[in-house]
Amino acid sequence: AYILSDDPDERLRISRAIKTFYSKRGNIVHGKGDVSDEETVRILEFGDRLSVLIALVLSSNGNKWENADDVRRHCDAVRWGEDRTCSRPWSRRYLNTALNRLP
Repeated sequence: AYILSDDPDERLRISRAIKTFYSKRGNIVHGKGDVSDEETVRILEFGDRLSVLIALVLSSNGNKWENADDVRRHCDAVRWGEDRTCSRPWSRRYLNTALNRLP
């Protein structure tokens, strides 16, 4: 969430969406509950869209982050109150579209 948004409320929404995604994904993979085909498609679309946005952020910040430890350090710094930003080569609309795909 820290690399996808600078806005704390939006990061909370992203974090909750990711938890929901993993819960629903787990239900599908382990055959728990009844998940409709439409819901499965929406869950997969959310995962796909979020993965693309993350890949774009990582790619556009390659000059700052050389490895996973650099990304972790960035996220930790933001989490503990440092004012750090990163490049996000997409409109917020794309993030909102991804978040709205999750049932």
